[in-house]
Amino acid sequence: MGPGNGGADGFILLADGELQRRENRGLADIAHLIMSWHSEFGRYSPHPPSVADLIQIGAIVAAVTCPGGPRIRSFVGRPDFNAGSTPPPPQPPHELIPKPTDDAQTILRKMAAKTFTAVDLVALLGAHSVSRQYFTDLALAGAPQDTTDGVFDTKFYAETRAPRAPLGVYRIASDVAVARDPATHALWRTYSGADAATQDRWTAAYASAYVRLSLLGVADLNALTDCSGVLPQAKALP
Repeated sequence: MGPGNGGADGFILLADGELQRRENRGLADIAHLIMSWHSEFGRYSPHPPSVADLIQIGAIVAAVTCPGGPRIRSFVGRPDFNAGSTPPPPQPPHELIPKPTDDAQTILRKMAAKTFTAVDLVALLGAHSVSRQYFTDLALAGAPQDTTDGVFDTKFYAETRAPRAPLGVYRIASDVAVARDPATHALWRTYSGADAATQDRWTAAYASAYVRLSLLGVADLNALTDCSGVLPQAKALP
């Protein structure tokens, strides 16, 4: 996540050793699925979708198929990292991806290195509304980050900034830090309501930030094709 490192180029699945890095634990199953799609498409076309595109389209489809999830603009045409290049590229540095134990200022600096603002960070962290942790605390593996982990809603924001976590919810320390930090607590509070206007405001901010995230490191944006029309329609909150 530092200058010159990282991007939507499929490196995480194409480079040796990436899935063994500490920050990528838990991705083996979805990585295997995406690579199986890539192989399957390659049987029918000499120009299958890139691994980079499959990662991004998969993430965007996952969001929109969750109740409450946004329908995010989707582009394809990203070139893949060349795993066979000579000489091989150096391994990316460690400690540049935000960690679950980082304080808010550390995370803000890491995100700023990739041009993301505090507004972007707070909106993107809302993806934890549908997450579960398996490696931060092994004793509580599988615990969700809010009480509606199958729904893409704003309850995550309210429950993360509350004095205590609800029963059965595991709050990631870095999320709590961002929720309470003077630089971000007001932004966090704007998404803590349960009304439709708050939901719409958050999902719009999330979609805007995610489009930029999905294009990180793409050198020629004009070479991409907008494929948003293939996405399913968004699902309403229950």
